[in-house]
Amino acid sequence: MVHAITQAKLTALDAAGGDAFGLSVFIDGALAVVGSIADDDDGTNSGSAYLFARSGTTWTQKAKMTASDAASQDGFGNSVAIAGSM
Repeated sequence: MVHAITQAKLTALDAAGGDAFGLSVFIDGALAVVGSIADDDDGTNSGSAYLFARSGTTWTQKAKMTASDAASQDGFGNSVAIAGSM
C-alpha cells in the first residue's frame, strides 16, 4: 500500500468553478505545471496551464499560460509536462 503525503493544496490565483483545474498535472522537482482545460479566458473552454514553483514546502504560482491562437473549445492544458529549472 502506498501512502501519499500532502505537502500543499495548489489553487490558481484566478480560480473559478468549472475550470477543471488539476485535470492534468506534471511535477519535476520544484516545478509543477497544472492544466485547466475549461478555463474561459479566451473563449468557452479555451483552457490554460499554470506554472508553480516550490521553495521549501511553499508552492507559488509563477505564470498562467494560454495559447497565442486560443479559441473556444481548444481545451489548452489537456496534457502538460515540464522539464528543467527556473
